[in-house]
Amino acid sequence: QPPEGLPGVEGLVYSGAYPVSRLKVQQEAMPVELQVYAHSAFVMGQPEASNRPVVAFHLTARNPSAEDVEVAFMVAPNLKLDAETRRQPPKGVEGQWVAAADAAACVKACERSPTCLAWNFDATAPAPTPCQLLPAVAPNQHHNTTASGVRGAWAMPSPATLTLDRGDRADDPWSGGFSLTGAAEGLVGATTRACARDSFR
Repeated sequence: QPPEGLPGVEGLVYSGAYPVSRLKVQQEAMPVELQVYAHSAFVMGQPEASNRPVVAFHLTARNPSAEDVEVAFMVAPNLKLDAETRRQPPKGVEGQWVAAADAAACVKACERSPTCLAWNFDATAPAPTPCQLLPAVAPNQHHNTTASGVRGAWAMPSPATLTLDRGDRADDPWSGGFSLTGAAEGLVGATTRACARDSFR
């Protein structure tokens, strides 16, 4: 499903065998050949063994012509800010309502709070405190007027890698990291550390 306002590709060809899947992009007008590989070490009945990392993606772009082609990538994972979603806290957990001008300000409020692990920004909540800081990460659900997210901070551990770090707490199943690593001629991709969830390469 393409993002709103962007056209989709003509087709996708799927192939694969456990634990690797491949999607090949079909697009006549595209000057390069694109393939996305996904590796997931899912082990039936063993959740702890299955989620380190939960999945790894590998994107390849091949230029079939003799001419140089400029290729740019945009990755837009909904990590720090999920639009139109709400994280419904467990019964009895209200969290803390604080002032925030918008969802981006709510992200920063969560980063400043030592107890915040997730947040909701409700545009319909009474001013001036529409930002709810939660001490636990709850599953998210669709909600028209709310944005939500999980605590984390972006960093560049190497010139080739961008990482969203959610910490290393053993008691928190949402800790871990999401890493984007680039590899091309003259640039070797860094290896991401093992994470509880959301670890990509």
